[in-house]
Amino acid sequence: DMVALPGTIEKLPHYGRYSYVSFTGDEPTIDIRGEWESVNSPLQWSKPDLTAAVAWDSLPPTPAIAELPPKYLPEQLVRHADVLTDPSMEGRGVGTAGANRAALYIADQFRAAGLQPVGGFYTQRWQEEREGLGMLTLTNVVGMIPGTNPELSDSPAVIGAHYDHVGIDAATGEMYPGADDNASGISVLIEIASKLSSSYTPERPLIFVAFDGEESGLIGSTRFVNNPPGAFAAEKLFAMINIDSVGRLEGRDLQVFGSDSAYEWPFVAQGIGFTIGVRSVFPAETIASGDHVSFLNAGIPAIHLFSGTHLDYHQPSDTADKLDLAGMSDVALWAEEAAMFVGSRVDPLRVNLANAQPIATSGATTEREASLGTVPDFTYSGAGVRISGVTPGGAASEAGLQANDVLLSYDGEVIDSLQSYSNLIRGSAPGDVVSLDIQRGAETFSVQVTLKAR
Repeated sequence: DMVALPGTIEKLPHYGRYSYVSFTGDEPTIDIRGEWESVNSPLQWSKPDLTAAVAWDSLPPTPAIAELPPKYLPEQLVRHADVLTDPSMEGRGVGTAGANRAALYIADQFRAAGLQPVGGFYTQRWQEEREGLGMLTLTNVVGMIPGTNPELSDSPAVIGAHYDHVGIDAATGEMYPGADDNASGISVLIEIASKLSSSYTPERPLIFVAFDGEESGLIGSTRFVNNPPGAFAAEKLFAMINIDSVGRLEGRDLQVFGSDSAYEWPFVAQGIGFTIGVRSVFPAETIASGDHVSFLNAGIPAIHLFSGTHLDYHQPSDTADKLDLAGMSDVALWAEEAAMFVGSRVDPLRVNLANAQPIATSGATTEREASLGTVPDFTYSGAGVRISGVTPGGAASEAGLQANDVLLSYDGEVIDSLQSYSNLIRGSAPGDVVSLDIQRGAETFSVQVTLKAR
C-alpha cells in the first residue's frame, strides 16, 4: 500500500545485502526479518576450529577472477611518443621546422580529442628575440574543455607539458630524441585531454597547453602567463599541473614538486595515490627548470609531476623504446584525477607561496654550455646535492665520482640547493677546471674536475 512507502524508505537503509525483511500495515511494522543462508559460498571459511588463528601466509595464492585493462592503453601513449621522437621532428629544437611539425601534430590531436580552440585558434604563435638564439618563432598549442559554472568561466585551471627538446648536435649531427623529456609528458597530456573531453564536465574551464621553449628558459610558459590567449587574465588562473619527464617511473614513487604552493596539494596527492595505487613523494627542492615555475612566480599554485632521474637525460640515448609505458599509464591516471580535482573545485585553493615564489629564473634564460655529467637525486634533503648517477665518459665519471656521492662545494662556493648548483654550472664553460668537495659515506675529500661541453 502506498501509504506504507515513507516508513518503508526509513527502515530499509538499516538492512544490508543478503538480509531480508517483511513489513505489514501502514506504519509499517516488521513481522519477519533474517539473513539468507549462504550455501557453498567461496567466501565461507570451513575450518573446523573457528576460534583458531588463520595462518594466512600458508594459504595457496588465489588468482584474480579478472584483471581490468589499464584506462590509458600503452599502445596509445607510445603512438604519440613514436611520432614526436621520429627523425622528421629533428629533436624538436626551439625555433626549428621540426618543432613546428611537432606543434601541428599536437594541434591535430587536440582537435581530434574534441577540445575547443582558445581565442579562435589551437595555437598561440609569436616571435621573440633571445640572446644566443636570435629571432625565434615560437608556438604554444592550446585547447580547452569549457566549464559549466558561469561564476568560474574566467578562472581556468591549466594542465601543461612542454614539447620542445634540444634538437640536433651541430658538431656531430646527432639527434636528441627527447622521449622521456618530454614526449612522455605530451603523450600523457593528449590522452588525458581526449578522455576528459568525452567523459567529464568540469565546473571551471580546463585549458590544456603544450609549451614551446622550455629548454631555452621557460619561454612558452612565461608567454602564456604574461599573455593568456582568449579573454583570460593571468591573475584569474586557478592552478596549474605540469607533466614533465614522466616516462621512467619503473615502479618508483611519483615525485610531485611544488606541493607546498597550496595547502590542499599534499592531501590531494596522497588521496590519488591511495586510490590508484601509485605513491607520491614531495621533494623539498623546487628549481627553475620546469614550466610550473612560471606560474608559481605569477602567484598561481602549481605542481610538477616527475618520474625520476636517469643517465639518458639530455642524451641521444633518450629513446622511445626505453619508456616505461605501464608507468606512463599510471601517471596519466594520476594526472587525470588531479585535473578533475581542480576542474571540480569551486572554492579557491589556500595558496601558500612563501617558499615557492619568487624563484629566480634569470639564469635559465641562457643556454648552459658546460656539463659535470651527474644526475641529481631530487629526493635527497640533506646538506649539498646527492647524485644518483654519473654519465659514462662525462667529467664526473673521469674524476672518479660515483652514485650516492654528495657534492658539498663548487670552487669554494657552498652548494646549498639544487638551484645554486645549477647556477654555478651555468656560470662555467667547457674546459674549466673546478674543485669539488665530496662526501662519500663518512669520508670527505676534494677532486679537480675538467668540465665538458653539454
